[in-house]
Amino acid sequence: MAKGADTKKRSSAGMLRIIICALLAICIGFALWVEVPVLREAKRNDQSPVLTALAEVKEKKRYDSEISYTYYVTFKTESGEPMEFMVGRDVYRRLNEGDRGELAYQGTRLLRFAFVAAQSDPENDSKGIRYFTYIALICSILAAGRAVKNKMEGDS
Repeated sequence: MAKGADTKKRSSAGMLRIIICALLAICIGFALWVEVPVLREAKRNDQSPVLTALAEVKEKKRYDSEISYTYYVTFKTESGEPMEFMVGRDVYRRLNEGDRGELAYQGTRLLRFAFVAAQSDPENDSKGIRYFTYIALICSILAAGRAVKNKMEGDS
């Protein structure tokens, strides 16, 4: 009986080794299945030229999972082509829909977005100057009125 029990122990240990090896192979296979596409995309991006285009932020999206958030920003270039990039939280928070600037990208990787100052509108600029002039004139009249009032109160 000792010989039969010993054989049983060996076969149990052998089955345990097979199960552990199978689980290890599944874990390694899963890691490769997840990581290989990411590495391929990174290599493709590294081999792509750095391109720039004037663009406007059209849409911001945030996808929630149980453990993290994924952020996407869609730009519309001057040629009308929409381009979507996955970005980090800081970039996502800094950009607002309607922002315009120079977009630099390499493949599917956003490198930077440099804000471009809004072009001035001569008609609106002159209106602003006109309103400022009116406000300055009103303040001058009020100040002169106060000065006259104070002088009259001082003379009496």
